[in-house]
Amino acid sequence: LAEPIIDELVKEFEKEDWLLLKALTLNAIYTHDEAIPCTTIEGSCVTIADGCDMEEGRSRLAYKKDKVDIHAVSALAIDKVEIKEGDHEVPILVEVWMKHLAGIFQVDEILTKKVRTSLLNGKVKIRIYAGEETLEKVV
Repeated sequence: LAEPIIDELVKEFEKEDWLLLKALTLNAIYTHDEAIPCTTIEGSCVTIADGCDMEEGRSRLAYKKDKVDIHAVSALAIDKVEIKEGDHEVPILVEVWMKHLAGIFQVDEILTKKVRTSLLNGKVKIRIYAGEETLEKVV
């Protein structure tokens, strides 16, 4: 579905190496699912960014209004997610603010899995703020 659109767009951004940009873009789309290992840094960045898209119920592990389960409680627990520069040892910092620790389910089931299938595995620190608690892990 995306290829005809990408064919048009890449030539607007890159006149000479448009085929490389097309390949990188298609690769990023294909590998953004945690079931597919990333093969490029660009695809890895897209994968991790996709995993961070879980603020205020936007998670892929969605909830249903009439059903209360871990998916609903955890999805609604996430307030804010920010990607920041880390340090020389762990260059990427993802900060997650949540109402309560049930949101860890979203972090583990989505973001952590995506980081582990990326080429940036081991280079991402996830810092979680839940009320007075702060948790950290390197993924």
